[in-house]
Amino acid sequence: MAQPAPEPRPTVLLVDDDEMVCRSVARFLGRAGFDVTVSHSGHDALERVRTRHFDAVVTDHNMPTMSGIELIEELVRRNPELRGHIFLTSGDLDILRHDAFLKSTGSRGLEKPFQVAELASTLRSTLGLAPASVS
Repeated sequence: MAQPAPEPRPTVLLVDDDEMVCRSVARFLGRAGFDVTVSHSGHDALERVRTRHFDAVVTDHNMPTMSGIELIEELVRRNPELRGHIFLTSGDLDILRHDAFLKSTGSRGLEKPFQVAELASTLRSTLGLAPASVS
């Protein structure tokens, strides 16, 4: 008897210019059941979103050439279906408290350093997925 096809893994684009952050967050989210694509710049992220569907985007704020805020503005303009599925990470609490921007783009702020398990749980909740345990 044939096995049923596995459920597709939710896709997440992780955008951060810090390679160590990307490596550790991507590894954890992968173990938590996500298909993670890493991008190290806003421009590269826009290209990836142009060629592939993502269920959610997690982006750092402080990056060279294009900030996370600029990236989010462009993502929402080009892909309105991402509204509500974009997370801005920053250690700058003033940026995260800029409620008007976050509300206008349907984005959420996540203070750095953050717990990756909390990020995974928030992603699952946002995407309407059941909680999962991480091994």
